[in-house]
Amino acid sequence: MDEQFNILVEKYTSNTCSKEELEQFLAMVKDNADDQTLEVALRGFWEKVKKESKPGPIDWQATMKPVLEELNAETPVVYMKNWKRMVAAASVLFLLGLGYWFFNHRQSSEEVVVKDIEAPQANRAVITLADGKKVYLDDRTTGTIASEGNTNIVKTEDGKIIYNLNDVAVASGQYNTLTNPRGSKVVDLTLSDGSRVWLNAGSSVIYPVVFTGNERKVTMNGEAYFEVAHNAGMPFKVAKGAMEVIVLGTSFNVNAYDDESAIKVTLLQGSVKTTAGRLPEIVLKPGEQAQISNDIKVLKEVDLEREVAWKSGMFRFKDTNIEEIMRQVARWYDVEIEYKGNPAGLTLGGSVSRQANVTELLKRLEATGLLSFKIEGRKVMVIIK
Repeated sequence: MDEQFNILVEKYTSNTCSKEELEQFLAMVKDNADDQTLEVALRGFWEKVKKESKPGPIDWQATMKPVLEELNAETPVVYMKNWKRMVAAASVLFLLGLGYWFFNHRQSSEEVVVKDIEAPQANRAVITLADGKKVYLDDRTTGTIASEGNTNIVKTEDGKIIYNLNDVAVASGQYNTLTNPRGSKVVDLTLSDGSRVWLNAGSSVIYPVVFTGNERKVTMNGEAYFEVAHNAGMPFKVAKGAMEVIVLGTSFNVNAYDDESAIKVTLLQGSVKTTAGRLPEIVLKPGEQAQISNDIKVLKEVDLEREVAWKSGMFRFKDTNIEEIMRQVARWYDVEIEYKGNPAGLTLGGSVSRQANVTELLKRLEATGLLSFKIEGRKVMVIIK
């Protein structure tokens, strides 16, 4: 009986009993008068438990109730008249208490393992047509997804959006808006003039269906990378509020999120001129960056790879303030950020794929030993040490 009972004790407390084994276990405890067998089995298991962890508080009264019902003891007074059954009931109570602790201990451990947050898996962008109709890109198959005048809007098999002119006829001042929300993959858009725009998460761009007149002008918010088709007679302009970038044919990046302290225009190839209201005009050379806020500041020889890492599917940081890092995290993973402690002055570096789940990125940052993170739903708590 001893060996079988020990086996049932182990299975009961680890919550692995079959229905038949559970019935057998309860019957053996209820009918057994040999309190020494119970004591030995329980003491052995208790020593094992103590080595693993210290059990937390148990509601003995609540746990005792089903035991008393099982033993048909109507009151504690009646129950204590039979000391052997008292030992048996106490043993069951002890086991139930440990089982209760193990169950809750495992449950608590599972709760600590926070559900991870994946990198964007889908394109959630939407195009608002001139008549206000919305075209949700992720819901559309490939091919022509909409038409505006003499222009077809086509979605390719790899997700690119292309505006194709049917002929050389001139469209009448129609504008479309491409909005790419937080938590959405980067959108690759080809405008009707052949210029390409990569739109980061949490960004939008407003553009003519067909460019007419003596300029090609788009308005944006957020972050976008431009490869402009050359047309000397029709300069390309990118505007955000009073800021304007003027180019003929070039590659450049504009970071103009509302929650950033400055608009950043980074030139990779060609030449651009930036203006902002009454501020002086600045002409950038490749490798330079204009930072526009209350004034215009030009940085020479910036890290181009880091500035456009988002377009290549990477996070790259170098002496980057933690608040700027977490703003990027918030847009890409569509999470809210809170801080515990003062983040001012804390800068970090490193790189990780933008396809990684958020915990992988956060672990890289935690490796510095300067901070830690806690995830609750879609909120990330940044704990400054």
